[in-house]
Amino acid sequence: MGGDLEIRGAKEAFVDMARRLNAQGSSGRGLWKELNAEIKTAAQPMTDAMLRHLSAYLPDRYARVLKASMTVRVSRSTRGSSPGLKLVGTAKGRSKRRHVSVINNGTLRKPVFGNSEVWVNQSVRPGFWTDTLTDAREAPATAVRRAVQRTIAKID
Repeated sequence: MGGDLEIRGAKEAFVDMARRLNAQGSSGRGLWKELNAEIKTAAQPMTDAMLRHLSAYLPDRYARVLKASMTVRVSRSTRGSSPGLKLVGTAKGRSKRRHVSVINNGTLRKPVFGNSEVWVNQSVRPGFWTDTLTDAREAPATAVRRAVQRTIAKID
């Protein structure tokens, strides 16, 4: 499940910066490391907001389970048709990953009274991921734009 952390007005600068950092070789790796740390710090409030609001979208018991198993990472793409940053969320289940995108779309698939042989779909409020990340996006996006600008200044 991905949620875009858009860097409006800075995509071209981000792609250009990536090319220049990669061209620097090993000296550029240090700047990438710094930038990645800043991006992760900037995205943390979005993750925290999503985890805080889980119980508004899911049954309390399942919200606690999902919160404990949820992992969010920042994925960056500097190539292709949509360069930029994306928050990617996954959640571990007992035997395989939980279907975060299906839950976000409003369907919670669960066993009947813990019986792993009988499963049912339960309708839940859709948007636990997309709504929360959309609402909490602007401050982190601004911080990421500033981090990209600082990194560009260090290259020059």
